[in-house]
Amino acid sequence: VVVQEGDQHRHLHHIRQIIEAAELPDAVKQRAIAVFTRLAQAEANVHGTTVEQIRFREVGALDAIIDIVGTCAGLHELGIEKLYASGLPLGEGWTNSAHGRIPLPAPATLILLADANAPTRPAPGPGELVTPTGAALVAELATFSQPRMQLKRIGTGTGQKDFPWPNVA
Repeated sequence: VVVQEGDQHRHLHHIRQIIEAAELPDAVKQRAIAVFTRLAQAEANVHGTTVEQIRFREVGALDAIIDIVGTCAGLHELGIEKLYASGLPLGEGWTNSAHGRIPLPAPATLILLADANAPTRPAPGPGELVTPTGAALVAELATFSQPRMQLKRIGTGTGQKDFPWPNVA
């Protein structure tokens, strides 16, 4: 399957073909397709249509495909079998999308988190901190509980987004 960067309006079956044609372990392909299927279900709910009719716009772009497949591949390569997530910070405001201006959190994000019974918390300020792609990943791959554990090492990242508050929490 040839993927061109300008192709941003894809149906789930197009994304499935791209993933299935990739030279990846079957477990990675299955996880990535499961994440996209969950995302398609949320988008279908938002738009009052079916999974088959949903055309992914931003989340059908190559960067979203790379985000989802890359996350699944990274987890596989690292041998991570379980993910745990705490409450997700939901910002407020508006963002521009292929559908025009939409409120934050995006409707698909809310559906994904509600379907996963994910805990949320207020963000320290406005802005999109949980995208539909991120929500689909965590809803499909994580358990929303804190396991008993002993910390031996931690990692901290700040990302590339600038906020009026410290970007490390």
